[in-house]
Amino acid sequence: MGNWYQKNDKKEDALDYYLKSLALFEKIGDRYYTATTLLSMSNFYISISQNEQSLSYIKRAQIYPETINNPELNSFLHYLLSGYYYKNNDNEKALENGLISLNICRKYNYTRREISTLLFLSTIYFNLDDKEKVIYYSIKADSLRAKYTDLQVLKSLSEMEVK
Repeated sequence: MGNWYQKNDKKEDALDYYLKSLALFEKIGDRYYTATTLLSMSNFYISISQNEQSLSYIKRAQIYPETINNPELNSFLHYLLSGYYYKNNDNEKALENGLISLNICRKYNYTRREISTLLFLSTIYFNLDDKEKVIYYSIKADSLRAKYTDLQVLKSLSEMEVK
C-alpha cells in the first residue's frame, strides 16, 4: 500500500503504510520484507529530497541482503545508494554503486532494474559531461528495453494461446 500511495503522490499515506509495514515485519521477524520496506522507505525519502533520512533507511537495510542471501535486494540497495550519492554530488560513489547494481542485475537477469540502472548511469555520466558514456549507456538501456518489451508481448501472447 505504501508503494501505491507513493506512486499516486499521497506522501503522508505512503509513509504511514511504510511505517506500519515495517513495524509488522520487524515484529514477526520477516527479514526479507523488513529489508524491502526499509529500501522502499529510502526510495520514498529520496523522492522528496530528504537525502539524509533516505541514507538512514539504507544503512538499516544493509545487513539484510547479505544475511538472507538475496541478490535482488542487494542490487536495489546499491541502486538507491547510487541515487543518494548522486543527489549529494558524489559522482564517484554514485558510479561505484550504480556499477555494482548493474553487475548484479546482469548476473541474475534482473532486466527491469538493469534498464533503470543503465539509464541512471547515463544520467551520472551526463552530469560528468562524458558524452561517449552517456550515449553508450542510453543505447544499452534502449536496446534492452526493446528486447524486454518484445519478450513481455510474446509471453502475453503465449499465455493467451494456452487459455
